[in-house]
Amino acid sequence: MVEIRPPASILAWLPGALGDTLLGYPALAALRSWAPAACITVVGRSSYLRFAVDCGIVDRIEDADGPFPSRIFSGEQAGATDVPELAVLWSVAHAELAARMVRLGVGRVIAASTRAGDQRHQSQYLLDTLAPLLGRRQAPLSLLPVQPATTRDLVPEPLRRAANAIILHPGAGSRWKRWPLGHYLALATALRRRGAVVRWSCGPDDGDVRSALLRAGQDDELLPKVDLPDFARMLSVARALVSADTGTAHLAALCGTPTVTIFSPTDPRRWKPLGASSAVIQARSHLGCAWECRQGVDGGDPVLALRRCTGQGDACPCLARISPEHVLRHLWQSQSGS
Repeated sequence: MVEIRPPASILAWLPGALGDTLLGYPALAALRSWAPAACITVVGRSSYLRFAVDCGIVDRIEDADGPFPSRIFSGEQAGATDVPELAVLWSVAHAELAARMVRLGVGRVIAASTRAGDQRHQSQYLLDTLAPLLGRRQAPLSLLPVQPATTRDLVPEPLRRAANAIILHPGAGSRWKRWPLGHYLALATALRRRGAVVRWSCGPDDGDVRSALLRAGQDDELLPKVDLPDFARMLSVARALVSADTGTAHLAALCGTPTVTIFSPTDPRRWKPLGASSAVIQARSHLGCAWECRQGVDGGDPVLALRRCTGQGDACPCLARISPEHVLRHLWQSQSGS
């Protein structure tokens, strides 16, 4: 492969939910390692990318709903600062974006092809897009430079309550991914009986969960709402995290925090949190549940259909069959292996 000179400016297009964005951090870090002097600008959700700036893997952010993407899609004449030497496009609109980048005069454009139905981890799929630049690399197990020894000086005093605590995060943007709150409460009781410090966290879309925790008398253990960089610092000083398949699990794992992630119908081979101390519990289908778990070709690994239970409202009965005791055992195992 002919060696490509690192450019002075790179534009990466990385929209999507929190988990999708965080699983792009390893690819952004690989770009930074390859072109340490480049100015790297990323288009995406600014609240999800601000931590990448804090970590030094990104220099600038353009919000996906802001003026810059609007100019690109409207075909307006770009200013000189809008034209990078290299554009990397991770987007369902990659073909249209690539054509517009070429018209803008971008020197080199790499557009991710539509995701194949394989079991590659999502972070590896994003890294594979960069193979023309970097060759084939493995997704790193731990990435973000957030060290407990330094973060204690950075996190405000109220947030230090997360230090050495087991954080339970019962919410999820998709409600059918949620393990029942009653199971979390039972797990919290079992942990306290064993002398563990328990804290609760909720995401910005988890208002109903926060209200339910308050009604359950958990207000003294409920962590305050913070932005993503401060939330990462809280997670980095925690003992462990238990959550559904959410962006919070990915953030904790990338910070090096042991995680136990409870998966419903989504495939953990593709979406599990990165990290050497990341345990996964996979819900199994049962009679009356509409999502599939079938054997692969020639009796190989199971192929999980990426769709939720149907006819069950917002709840997934598969998840409800996972007991708090089962999660507790995985949590102790993740602790002993960290």
